[in-house]
Amino acid sequence: MRKGKRAMDLLLAVPALIVLSPLFAGICLWVKLDSPGAVFFRQKRVGIHKTYFEILKFRTMRSDTPKDVPTHLLKDPEQYITRAGKFLRKTSLDELPQLLNIIRGEMSIVGPRPALWNQYDLLRERDRYGANDVLPGLTGWAQIHGRDTLPIAQKAKLDGYYVEHQGFWMDLHCIFLTVISVLKHDGVQEGGTGAVSETGESSGDQIKADTGEQSGSREPSEVQGAVDAAVAMDDPLVSVVVATYRRRDSLKRALVSLFRQTYDNLEILLVDDNANPVWNRRVRRIAKSGAAKSGCRVVYIQNEKN
Repeated sequence: MRKGKRAMDLLLAVPALIVLSPLFAGICLWVKLDSPGAVFFRQKRVGIHKTYFEILKFRTMRSDTPKDVPTHLLKDPEQYITRAGKFLRKTSLDELPQLLNIIRGEMSIVGPRPALWNQYDLLRERDRYGANDVLPGLTGWAQIHGRDTLPIAQKAKLDGYYVEHQGFWMDLHCIFLTVISVLKHDGVQEGGTGAVSETGESSGDQIKADTGEQSGSREPSEVQGAVDAAVAMDDPLVSVVVATYRRRDSLKRALVSLFRQTYDNLEILLVDDNANPVWNRRVRRIAKSGAAKSGCRVVYIQNEKN
């Protein structure tokens, strides 16, 4: 099956690169003229059997973007995304150079999206389903079922479903649904938890931000020890207390990061001191929406006094 899949990759990728070469050249010129810096963004990713390779994308962020910082942790990340980059991300054309990765045999047309080298939580989950033992893909079963919006556990499970059912017709199905998803811009979040600044590697799936992959950031050591101990238990209840601080954007980013965690029994306690009625309603809406999307229990606690 691997030889047949490789033949299909070449039959699709080589003609696509030839046909799209005028578009490819036009984007190269646009990226170069739009902002100073390299045309391509290169980043270390995890390939088949957890080997490493360098993924290629069109650069979508300014060259002065802070290094080693996930996009969602940047102050006003929109300021770093170039004009060309906004369009390329929205249309997923920034992924076009990965046709070269496919031709070189580092990727496939369809497969689990390549994880960042330090997305340990995602890699650990994929090990459960054998999803690290197939070529990563330009698109995948998880990408057409949520892209950037999926928690890591759910994304890994969908990757495992693809591994179990992979084949010619499954790949055609994924390609067709990918075209529909891209045209509808489904599941794309600018500055979401999957993005990493393009000036350096980060603990950030990323992404997309950066194509829908999500962040692999680690907890501080003293917290991580407690977390690891909890994970070792059978279906432990993991409670996370989050102070709202009346900053809606920061709160949303914090919640998205928590929803990505792999704990099956997670509850999030949103604590607000001296909340006013307007903020009270906002937080309740955020909590309700987050709980509906993630399946986590989200509780809003309003204190009368600090």
